[in-house]
Amino acid sequence: MTLEERVAKLEVHSEQNTATLGDIDKKLTELSDQFLKHKGFIGGVIFTVSSLWAIVLVGIDYLLNRN
Repeated sequence: MTLEERVAKLEVHSEQNTATLGDIDKKLTELSDQFLKHKGFIGGVIFTVSSLWAIVLVGIDYLLNRN
């Protein structure tokens, strides 16, 4: 295999990697957009659940120590 053949093979391989990286970047951008779209809703659900859990814990402690 000559030097020119090796260089040509590396160039083809580099172009394939560049195309693959472009596809991966596009998919990650789409995934990020989807996450950002639902971020506010997810935060609201987490806040609501944690607030309810705190109320339950305080309520149980209050009921057990009322005497």
